[in-house]
Amino acid sequence: MTDLLDQPLTQLAWYTAVKSKSAPVERLGIRTWRDLLEHYPRRLEDRTRFARFPNGATSQPVCLRGIVRKVYSRFVRGRKIVE
Repeated sequence: MTDLLDQPLTQLAWYTAVKSKSAPVERLGIRTWRDLLEHYPRRLEDRTRFARFPNGATSQPVCLRGIVRKVYSRFVRGRKIVE
């Protein structure tokens, strides 16, 4: 009898084969429940505190928030650029 943790994620009703081909979990090599439970993030960023916009270079990651007032899109050499 196989361990339940070694069953493939594709056996889940909500995880269809179509989703699995391009799913981020597949790109990370996560194929079983065990793989999913044993996958840990590389780093942790506290996104609950927002600092002021830095005046200079900083070695620490900074989380900023703002309001997007206008969005423009245009094509350059056949590629869509969004500003």
